[in-house]
Amino acid sequence: MKKEKEFWDGFKIGLGIPKKGTINLTLDEAYYNMDELSQKLVEYFTNKNHRCSYLGLSAGNHILLLDGHKYNIKISTYGAAFSYIPCQQICLIPED
Repeated sequence: MKKEKEFWDGFKIGLGIPKKGTINLTLDEAYYNMDELSQKLVEYFTNKNHRCSYLGLSAGNHILLLDGHKYNIKISTYGAAFSYIPCQQICLIPED
């Protein structure tokens, strides 16, 4: 049953239907190194007066601790075919 729930949660994210409590961010710059991206996320939330730290990998997922709650970091890179500058969207999905 848990695997089925994980499948449907992933399917909804793929369709753009966010899970309750999901935080979406669109970045101005593209990051290709997870260490650099996680550092920028921590800086961003710290500057917004949140307690934030990067916990690293857990079962293949990158985990961010934000105000005492764990979030999975999901990255989506997109851009128009004629664009040389890709855009990145970060989805912070709360862990159950």
